[in-house]
Amino acid sequence: MSVIRKITQSIGLYKPLLHLYIGISGVLKRFLLDVWLPIVLRCPPLLRVHYAFSPSVGRQTKLFTKARIAYHKSLKNRTNITQLRRNVHRLEKGLMMENRKDVFAKDYIMQTVGIFSTISKSVLRQQQSDLLDWTNDVLTEYFNVVSRSEKIIEEAYSVFVAAGYTRSAEATKYVPYEFKSETDYPSMSAAFRHLVGHRKSVRWFDSSRKVSRTIVDKCVETALLSPSSCNRQAFEFHVFDDRTKIDNLMKIVPGAGGFRSDVPLAILVVADRSVSPSPADHSVMYIDASLATMTLIFALQSEGVCSCALNWPDNGRLDKDVKPLVKYGETCRPIMLIAAGYPKDGTMVACSCRKSLDETRKYND
Repeated sequence: MSVIRKITQSIGLYKPLLHLYIGISGVLKRFLLDVWLPIVLRCPPLLRVHYAFSPSVGRQTKLFTKARIAYHKSLKNRTNITQLRRNVHRLEKGLMMENRKDVFAKDYIMQTVGIFSTISKSVLRQQQSDLLDWTNDVLTEYFNVVSRSEKIIEEAYSVFVAAGYTRSAEATKYVPYEFKSETDYPSMSAAFRHLVGHRKSVRWFDSSRKVSRTIVDKCVETALLSPSSCNRQAFEFHVFDDRTKIDNLMKIVPGAGGFRSDVPLAILVVADRSVSPSPADHSVMYIDASLATMTLIFALQSEGVCSCALNWPDNGRLDKDVKPLVKYGETCRPIMLIAAGYPKDGTMVACSCRKSLDETRKYND
């Protein structure tokens, strides 16, 4: 582009051509917004064709296709950990039901015990001990209360028993339990509101103070308590506290040019598309990851660690540039970067006046 610019400048055509380009671009943009898109909106087949040429849609489609293949492959091999989590959660919901049915979960109980049996006998056993303990306890409770009059239930019970699983520890049983209200909700409410009101996006950190991994791990464990679609938890937190790696990461993310050099902690939030084969679940990974990320940000703030959530747009160049720096699967992609650390003395934060209650709250409307 610089060569063309030099040539057109040398012959005195640069400015006229630039004005012509800007004019044509403006006309095309107005045509797109005022004419073409309204037509496309009224014609679904044309709408699909229009967005078929979108690079973002193409990347999302490719990622979804990879994720769907990976999902079904792991189901076939009975190693789909996400599906096991989802099914056990569904069993829990069945066990908790008022007026519980004598027989339930017939359509997925064999799949559940099959995955449980395979994983409990594989190299994943040690890594997934908590998941397997939870599955074992819920299945034990399920087979204790469900009627075995159905052949499929009896067959599933046989597979469960044959697995011969032994719990990794004699801890509290992972089964549904009665919810007990706290007695100190008023003070909890006041403390939480104070925490949320106090937290602000901080961009200038004391680079001499490192955030201990003990605090980071504590906050991540808190984030894992966040709501998640059928307990699938379709996300990972990739934590960086190495100066060189943080610098390389911060150079990639947009919007951090003014403060990237003093960030002592960076957390890349990565979400996984392979948690469901259904196109209707395409947003699950973003929702789950965002819920957990907000909890993580509040947990960090409760430890005095400030943060700034940086948007990670759907940009192929960004994903390509970060791939050599972060190890994540081919069905995953980054969705957010959190810069964190202790605030520098005298640092400023934005007032950021929020919308009013009446602007955002609607009752029965």
